[in-house]
Amino acid sequence: MMISVNGEVREVEANTLNELLMELNLTVEGVAVAVNNRIVMRAQWDTFWLCGGEEVMVIGATRGG
Repeated sequence: MMISVNGEVREVEANTLNELLMELNLTVEGVAVAVNNRIVMRAQWDTFWLCGGEEVMVIGATRGG
């Protein structure tokens, strides 16, 4: 299916949000994920099904000083 990840359209095999993050080899520590401009709680990643056409934004925390 086709989805947008951080503004880049990709074809993916993943069915759930957690599978998507694993497929894209993204680190899950210290990140927040929004789908269609709504934050998805980490506890829901395994059960949040993707249908195609979603806009997924993965935001990583950074350290600064």
